[in-house]
Amino acid sequence: MFIELKGVSADKKMADDLVSMIKEREMLNDCVFISFKYDLIDYIENQFPEVGTGYLYGQ
Repeated sequence: MFIELKGVSADKKMADDLVSMIKEREMLNDCVFISFKYDLIDYIENQFPEVGTGYLYGQ
């Protein structure tokens, strides 16, 4: 499942909460976090290296 973190509310708190939720549900291997916000993807990769991520880029 691709989970896009988007909008003005997409921040480190949202990432922390979502990682916690997918860990509780034992879905860590089933989810990938994606976002246009590189700093947020970088945060997730550093804080939760076990979580899959993808940076979205567009023009």
